[in-house]
Amino acid sequence: MSAATPAFDGPLPFVVASHPSKQGFFYRVPLAAQTCGLPGVFLTGLYYKPERPLWRLAAKLPTLAAKLPARREPALTDACVVSVSGPLPEILPRLTGGYRAGNALHDARAAAWLRRRLATRPEPVIVHAAIGAARDTFRAARKLGMICVLEVTLPPGAQDVVARESVAAGLPLPAVERQTRELEELALADVAIAQNRFSVELLRGRGVAPERIVLLPLGADLAAFRPAAGQRRPGPLRALFVGHQSVRKGLHHLLEAWDRLAPHEAELILAGPVIDRSGTELHRRYAGRFRYLGPLPHAELAAVYADADLFVMPSLYEGGPIVVLEAMASGLPCLVSAAAASVVEHERSGLIVPTGDVEALAQAMQRLLGDGGLRRRLGKAARVAVADFTWDRHGERLCRLYRSLAAGAPPPQLVALGPLPGRPAEAP
Repeated sequence: MSAATPAFDGPLPFVVASHPSKQGFFYRVPLAAQTCGLPGVFLTGLYYKPERPLWRLAAKLPTLAAKLPARREPALTDACVVSVSGPLPEILPRLTGGYRAGNALHDARAAAWLRRRLATRPEPVIVHAAIGAARDTFRAARKLGMICVLEVTLPPGAQDVVARESVAAGLPLPAVERQTRELEELALADVAIAQNRFSVELLRGRGVAPERIVLLPLGADLAAFRPAAGQRRPGPLRALFVGHQSVRKGLHHLLEAWDRLAPHEAELILAGPVIDRSGTELHRRYAGRFRYLGPLPHAELAAVYADADLFVMPSLYEGGPIVVLEAMASGLPCLVSAAAASVVEHERSGLIVPTGDVEALAQAMQRLLGDGGLRRRLGKAARVAVADFTWDRHGERLCRLYRSLAAGAPPPQLVALGPLPGRPAEAP
């Protein structure tokens, strides 16, 4: 974090970050508090501490040695990390087919930890937890007079939108679970952090008061993701999509729009895991019209971005797609739906089309493919714009929020972005 973090004379809060498993960005939450000098603890599940004897033995196994380093944040002090739920939140999904049971287990154990360990702390306590794993934690926190901050990685309602869209597209219908837990968490939270403008609009539509919503996009690693050096690799123009091969990510709209264009001078590249039967069916329907790279380790994605000419993300429903920030850091012009806009500004650092509008998506792709000057202008502007959305800047803004809440002040406006040009999908 930069040395420019403003001084603050109010009470220093004790920050409790809580997340059940490995969702890369969330390791940045306790790290932000630590970096700006706030005491705190990180309640999580499986976390690699290489100095522990059991972990030293595990690190000698070839199947684990390469994976374990990703299960820790080296800059985060190990002493502030408590594995309240251990590996169970990651084992249970393999048995139940979903994350809800593991999230609920972690939530219950985090709540018990708060009641047992923090009931008498004199300073303000801020509990920052992830949606889907915060209900019991917030109930305990509110009884103890703590401040509750909910990280809305994906607003409630996505499953219903995906189900309706799957039926309309003739694709396999996914399981739909009631999201009463998430709605209760929104009601309990003092502040809901929305990671993009789309989420802000959805939360307001859910009845969350505007003064309780804070817009805070995620960050980009500008050192890891950067424009390609030297001459472009020969070959056709390359349009890149990175994400789950699924209806929620708008893959069916992307493939339909690409099929309408049939651009012989360009190729569509898909990267990311197939997570359900809809992805498999879409790959079958449009076989031969795209190049599929499969799921890639995060460390390999930088080269994939750098090799592309434009980035496309037509999601139907999003929280805060970090892939858009990575594409911007890579100097790519980004064509995104309103749901996936992240920090893209229309006609300035990318193009934003209405969510679900296949014709608008096709026309915008055609425009970018046919105009090298536009691609270069938007790509350069994207790299400049994303410089204000690094992980350091994210941490500084997060600490500003914590300190304001601890002082009893209203949540500050942390980020100013222009309005979305397209209408968001309707909340069910």
